[in-house]
Amino acid sequence: MSTASELDTRTPWWNPVWRLAQPMSWLLVPLTLAGVVALLWYRLPSFVADPVVTIAAVLAQVVLGGLLFLLLRAVDPLRSLGRPRILLVTAVAWGGGLCVFLSGFLNEQIDAIGAKLGLASGLILSAPIIEEGVKLLGVLALIGVGRRWVRDPIDGLVLGAAVGIGFLTVENVTYALTASSDAVAADFPVWEAVTQSLLVRGALGVGSHSLYAGIAGFGLAALIVGHQRRRTGRGVLVFAASLVTVLAAHLLWDAEWGLASPANVVPPAIIAAALVVIAAVLLVRARRRVRERGLVPAADRAARAGDTVSE
Repeated sequence: MSTASELDTRTPWWNPVWRLAQPMSWLLVPLTLAGVVALLWYRLPSFVADPVVTIAAVLAQVVLGGLLFLLLRAVDPLRSLGRPRILLVTAVAWGGGLCVFLSGFLNEQIDAIGAKLGLASGLILSAPIIEEGVKLLGVLALIGVGRRWVRDPIDGLVLGAAVGIGFLTVENVTYALTASSDAVAADFPVWEAVTQSLLVRGALGVGSHSLYAGIAGFGLAALIVGHQRRRTGRGVLVFAASLVTVLAAHLLWDAEWGLASPANVVPPAIIAAALVVIAAVLLVRARRRVRERGLVPAADRAARAGDTVSE
């Protein structure tokens, strides 16, 4: 059985994880950078058209993203073993750049095709598949580059949640701009509409895209780790269950609120709560595995024991 000393992969945040010897980095780094540039180019007209709302929304989402990122770091069972921060930063950039750009572009094309064919529900069905597929591709690339830091399926949840945080915060900015333009067209107070959009989406944010990608990432990492440990069948089942759960939750969310008119916020709130419970169970089980396998470094175990005694 592996010990903490054998698996301790502490590294400074600037550790160069992008090496030319890793072919996956040839895909991940250029696509991440290209995604950020493409998003700025694609959304620049709407940003420029409403700069005040854009700045306010960006600042609000920086705060939200920072809080979610700190929460993710706090609940990470393997944080003490080390994980390069650049890996998580890249995950956020992938989610907020390429994922948002490709999802927005492809969803618009499918929406246009559906309108021509008279399929009103086309986008509700396609959006979850497109968005979760692009996010999961990023998690796969991150695992490929940072394979040595994938020690347990929970590592996939952490990477996926980071991708989801990037996606969520940038998408919230675009929704705030949409709320602003819709309010102007309907002669409704702009700031009331923008504030409502940011507050509601921010409140439900912890149980939406961050956990969609996190739970799917858990399943993907379970498949990879399971195959390595000769438990491929179990890994396939976990991955399939995770993916079905995420796609179903996303589809129901969009059907009831994200793309519905009029929107109904109660079902998405229930879905978000259910996903939070699922994530909490996965984290608790991961902490148990960490203790049973002795993955926590001895110094950390001693410190925690001292805290318990002092209490």
